[in-house]
Amino acid sequence: MKLSLIIVTYKSMQYMPALLESIKTYVRDEHEVIVVDNNSGDDIGTFLAQKYPEVKVVLNTTNGGYSRGMNQGFAISTGEYVAFMNPDMEFVMDPFARLISQFNSRPNFGFVAPQLRYADGSLQPTVKNSPSLWSQIWILFKLHHVYATRAVRNYWSHAFNYTVSQPAQHLMGAFLFTSRARALEIGLWDESYPLLWEDEDICEMAIKKGFQNYFCADVHVMHYEGRSFATVAAPAKQKRFNKGMRIYFKKHIGIFAYSVLLLLHPVSMILAYTVNFLKIKPRTQSSLQ
Repeated sequence: MKLSLIIVTYKSMQYMPALLESIKTYVRDEHEVIVVDNNSGDDIGTFLAQKYPEVKVVLNTTNGGYSRGMNQGFAISTGEYVAFMNPDMEFVMDPFARLISQFNSRPNFGFVAPQLRYADGSLQPTVKNSPSLWSQIWILFKLHHVYATRAVRNYWSHAFNYTVSQPAQHLMGAFLFTSRARALEIGLWDESYPLLWEDEDICEMAIKKGFQNYFCADVHVMHYEGRSFATVAAPAKQKRFNKGMRIYFKKHIGIFAYSVLLLLHPVSMILAYTVNFLKIKPRTQSSLQ
């Protein structure tokens, strides 16, 4: 098998037909599609069995998280190359010939990612730099709603040119491409992340193993961002974000930074409830572009 497409989904069955039909239309290499459902409760197993019997399906009875789902999918995959994907995506071209070519052009590539575009065709920022403690403190205190400091802008990779293929540090986990052999060298997705930060973790793992991540501007995929996460209340998202941040900092930065973030967590949650109550529009990476 040349290519394995691994898709982890939660309550996103209504968006699966567009993705699966676009895979049929555009993906030319021999491939398999693996869908891991995190206990959506929407009878997705029956739907896929009836409409897309060629798809391999893993039906979890609990929601063990995005990382666990990716690891489950990878465990039953057979492709020489692997694409880790969100369900809220759609192909409008075949990106894999170019991604494979880019990946094989250098022996030290870890993950390669294409351009992602929103439903209106505009570019989605998908590259970040390794986070600093100061950038995350600023974000925890919600000060980025008022002003994005140099540290925040650097973390969000504000100066990154998305029209040029080039090395990148952290790539968005909505679409990560690599070879099976390289994935095994880098290591499995860390299942301790509740959702959020697991993509930054695995990209950092690749860097620490001596590999270079790479952004490929030559091809793009549509990404209808966050559909399966859109119904989660903002404070709940903040709680998951904070937990993922602490896991990341403890693992990659050190116990001091972890302790600081742990101490700031209650303040961050109070501010998250306040922002939610006042209906303040969040300032995101996209707002800096």
